[in-house]
Amino acid sequence: ATLKTLIIWNCSNLESLADVMMQTISLETLRIGECTNLKSLPRNLHRLAYLDYLEIDGCPGLVSFPEGGLPTSSLKKVRIVNCENLKSLPERMQNLTSLQELHLSDCQSIMSFPEGGLPINLISLEIEDCKNINALCEWGLHRLTSLRKFSIYGGNSNLASFPEWLLPTTMTSLHIGRLPNLESLSNWLCNLSSLEELKIKECHKLLSLPKEGFPATLSFLEISGCPLLEQHCEKNWPEIDHIPCILM
Repeated sequence: ATLKTLIIWNCSNLESLADVMMQTISLETLRIGECTNLKSLPRNLHRLAYLDYLEIDGCPGLVSFPEGGLPTSSLKKVRIVNCENLKSLPERMQNLTSLQELHLSDCQSIMSFPEGGLPINLISLEIEDCKNINALCEWGLHRLTSLRKFSIYGGNSNLASFPEWLLPTTMTSLHIGRLPNLESLSNWLCNLSSLEELKIKECHKLLSLPKEGFPATLSFLEISGCPLLEQHCEKNWPEIDHIPCILM
């Protein structure tokens, strides 16, 4: 039988994965977690032509990806969590044309996305508590014309307003949370002509909704942990009463 799933978890003394482990080209799922002393990934990781899902969780010793980057042909989902010393994402990520989902969480040392940008076919992007990653306006999200879901929680502590033209009009779901200095949402949100779901959580300084309102497609609005915004909505209920489902 050919090996299709490899899970390596709670191996605290593991420092490296031998390249020979990656000779199984039929591998479709690779999950590595809680390997606190893992310092490097196999150099031939990019040769796993059938790899569909890659997860790296709780590997604080990992500083970088191998020079060859990730396999380009089949990879659909990448999840990188609690890798506090990882300084950069894999090179040539723009070549990962099959990648649909990217989740980054608690990677405090990542400063920026790769020079070539993110894969153009990305459908879902979730960034959580990556406090040192560069300014939102430099991410080039407007170029991701397949993007449907964008979530940003934590990090970006200096962000006071959402930049204009930040997101592509293909967006259907937008989640915003734990942005302590966010005071306003972009009026350009009304141009997200496919937006169906908006969640805003724990943005304590957020004062009001966009003056231009929301697109007619919005069917679900959730606001929680935003006391000033909740007060505003209560006083100006007609601004949002056309939205079919509101949770506050």
